[in-house]
Amino acid sequence: MRIKNFYGNYSSGAAFDRMEDDFFSKKNIFHTTKIIKKNLKKMSISENDLKDKMIMNVGSGRESLGLLKFKPKKIFHYDISRQNIKRFSNYIAINNLETLITSNELDLSKNNLPKNKFDFIYLHGIIQHTDHVNRSLKNLILSMKLNGKMWFYFYRPGSLNIFLGSIQRYLLKNKKIKTFKKFLDKRFKKNFVDGIMDDCYVPNRQLFYPSTYNKNLRKNGLINFGNTFLKNYDYKVDFLNYHQSVIFFLKKNDLLPISVNDLKRKDDVNVLDEKLYKSKKYIKVLQILSSIKKNKQKNVNNIFNLVSEIQKVKLKVVNIFFKRKKLTKKEFEIMINSINKLCMKI
Repeated sequence: MRIKNFYGNYSSGAAFDRMEDDFFSKKNIFHTTKIIKKNLKKMSISENDLKDKMIMNVGSGRESLGLLKFKPKKIFHYDISRQNIKRFSNYIAINNLETLITSNELDLSKNNLPKNKFDFIYLHGIIQHTDHVNRSLKNLILSMKLNGKMWFYFYRPGSLNIFLGSIQRYLLKNKKIKTFKKFLDKRFKKNFVDGIMDDCYVPNRQLFYPSTYNKNLRKNGLINFGNTFLKNYDYKVDFLNYHQSVIFFLKKNDLLPISVNDLKRKDDVNVLDEKLYKSKKYIKVLQILSSIKKNKQKNVNNIFNLVSEIQKVKLKVVNIFFKRKKLTKKEFEIMINSINKLCMKI
């Protein structure tokens, strides 16, 4: 399946209050605006800093509405999903926002953005889902003005949730997406279904270490002046301390010739490679992998149940990191043991 046919059909790709009947409800937009304001405060960007500026955003459209609070000159919204663009364009027209927001279908890895155009880019949860991360990043850098800034979110290999997500995707390999969706719709609420579909069936999920991103950004004229959840570059795996994502706060401080060579599809990190897990504390993780490999041809409903239970564990991890930014060893052991037992029952 192509990425543009996935979003808007099987998942909204939006993170919070995903599936209210009114996608652009006041509740959803208020919540989105609150989160964006909090995120930009981390970058030391105030509401006045973006006034009369040119802003770019990629996604379902709700973030663009949240960014209106900052009174930009114009917001350029893009998404790969034709369905998302159609829905958002209708909303823009009905609410007379055409002078403030334009919305166009665009593939970051294939269609060129306008060059030297944007003062600020808000890119949250997008880059790892593009067809070609290296081409997409080059496109983004070229579109930034000198001294322009970017909120740059990406998945972190070496974190527990990204590892568990790869297990889910492994379990569902060759399982029909419509069959899994039907299974979920009978058992879970829309928010849960939307999130698990995004995790498990999104066509692209390319993973690169923060150090790899940082090296490529730095050599192409961007400085990394802050981050969330990074903690360090040195260790590849730390299930207790690594959040599933990292956000870099980027600023374009030089107009260098753009060359992004280390973020190609063939070079992405396979987090199910056992060579990454040498420490004794990950023996149980390896046992999970072993049990999955042995039992992957078992009853489909059992597989679907296991994938759903793993999703519940991932949601617990998200909540724990939100509260205190790390797992305890006891919490980790409980989670891994519960998944391991479920695997052995298949």
